[in-house]
Amino acid sequence: MVIQDQNLEEIKNRIDIVELISNYVDLKPAGKNYRGLCPFHEEKTPSFIVSPEKGIFHCFGCGAGGGIFNFVMKIENLSFQDAVVHLSHKAGIELPTSKRNIQNKEYRQKAKIIQLNQIVQKYYYDSLIHSEDPLAKTSRQYLFQKRGIKLSTAEQFGLGYSPADGKAIIEYLYQHGFDGNDFIQAGIGNVIRKGELYDRFRGRITFALHDPNGEITGFAGRTLLENENPKYINSSDSPVFSKGNNLYGLFATKNEIRKTKTVILVEGYMDFLSLFENKITNCVASMGTALTVNQATLIRRFAEEVIICYDSDNAGRVATFRGVDILTKKGLSVKIAVLPTPYDPDSYLRKKGREEFLEILKQKKPIFDYQLELLLKEYGSNSLESQIHIIRGLLPSINSMTDSIEKSLKIRSLAQYLKVPESLIYNVLKGTQESEKKIKLFKTTQKDAAHGAIKAEKILIKFLLEDLTVRNLICDQVPIEYFSIPEHRRIYQVILNNKNEEFSLSDLINVFSGDELMSSCISAIGSMETEFPKISEELIQSLINTLKKAELKRVRTLLAGELAQQKDYKSKLLIGKRIEEIDKEIQGLKTRS
Repeated sequence: MVIQDQNLEEIKNRIDIVELISNYVDLKPAGKNYRGLCPFHEEKTPSFIVSPEKGIFHCFGCGAGGGIFNFVMKIENLSFQDAVVHLSHKAGIELPTSKRNIQNKEYRQKAKIIQLNQIVQKYYYDSLIHSEDPLAKTSRQYLFQKRGIKLSTAEQFGLGYSPADGKAIIEYLYQHGFDGNDFIQAGIGNVIRKGELYDRFRGRITFALHDPNGEITGFAGRTLLENENPKYINSSDSPVFSKGNNLYGLFATKNEIRKTKTVILVEGYMDFLSLFENKITNCVASMGTALTVNQATLIRRFAEEVIICYDSDNAGRVATFRGVDILTKKGLSVKIAVLPTPYDPDSYLRKKGREEFLEILKQKKPIFDYQLELLLKEYGSNSLESQIHIIRGLLPSINSMTDSIEKSLKIRSLAQYLKVPESLIYNVLKGTQESEKKIKLFKTTQKDAAHGAIKAEKILIKFLLEDLTVRNLICDQVPIEYFSIPEHRRIYQVILNNKNEEFSLSDLINVFSGDELMSSCISAIGSMETEFPKISEELIQSLINTLKKAELKRVRTLLAGELAQQKDYKSKLLIGKRIEEIDKEIQGLKTRS
């Protein structure tokens, strides 16, 4: 499948890379670039750069990089063709090749499932509102009378009811051009032991599950029967749905979250709907499950602070504890809104009202205070064992504090409370930090290869892309073998092929669009800052000499190995003579440098 370069250029010209990436990352100006926390790996110090001038992004932490297509591919988990189609729609451009693109099997399957989900949702909603099925009446009573949900909210968020027979919906889908296999692929159809196909949500209240763009990707179903377990079920995983990758209600609240930079995180669907109906609209629900890393990544696209407001029971406390660790690792500020037993957010709002709930939010606790409270309840503080449990339990919170004054005061407070020396806590803290430093140093050493000849390769490629006038000077002296990194060789070959033409960084990104490794390499080179104020012939010659020396050293190493294994005397003399010549060449290059 071929997409024309002019189509890619037209899309790139229409879409502002800063505006696009700002939908996912909180970017702040940094000189002529923009900087933010990388959405592709965990970090607390921003190392993610967006260059509007060059039309690229690059993370100096994990190496991710490229142009707008690479970003959308990575953040939305799309193929290159799907990313092009996605951005062409965003830019309002009709692609000549878009019909062929949509024939892409994966893209077509996803589009079909989303279309099916929309039709299923209409069926569920109509069943909730109009069906005379006894369970449909119970559903209406539960949602609109017992829970106080407004009809407009039910429509906006796609609440519904799946009729108990579990069969009528299949006929309904057949009438709309879908078959049983489509129903199963969408994660809604379920084949029972007798081989019959049923709706897995039959006899349940349904909740449409949306992605951040508002597309329905799946459903959840709540039982109406007292003793039926599980209470909630979800669509099975499909090409468009995975429970751990979604946040309930985000499509409707993301703008308010982005505006306030704060999100209130609740557990259940009804918790979320109660908050939303009470005009508390910077909230999402983790869909009744333990918070996942992917959900935390999604939160970080829109917020800087998270207020966790889970149920007040033991399961809610455990979920809060686990969520804190995941969220802080993503660089988010976390506070806890503590509800009195036996309330959850929904029941508290219905019983006490909006103003009292807002007061709970105002009294949100820092992680340290909340965790200390829980640890004291669980272990006490009198025995040596309990003190060990408490200190170890609080270490992650203490480590995550960036304010040194706050950290010192919390350590002093903890030491006084436990009646132990402050030095003991500092020593334990120091031990964990030393271990982390060793691991970090090892990782840094492993990946830090950008020095010497490799750095010279990058600088020469950067010059080749930025200044057409130096191409002949470099290309005439540097054979492709001088580049030791395979990705650099591929880039250099493309430049050689276009030596006498206008060929920019943007053109190079187009050549390797869809290749994540090459895109990261190109963005790294395009984003690197050199210490040289201007390009000069002398500088270029020095860089070329660095590459020559490195190549000669590689050849010398191979010859030395050959010499050690060679048994023929004459051959040994010839190899030895060549090594001497190489040594002289290397020395000559050093003198010239």
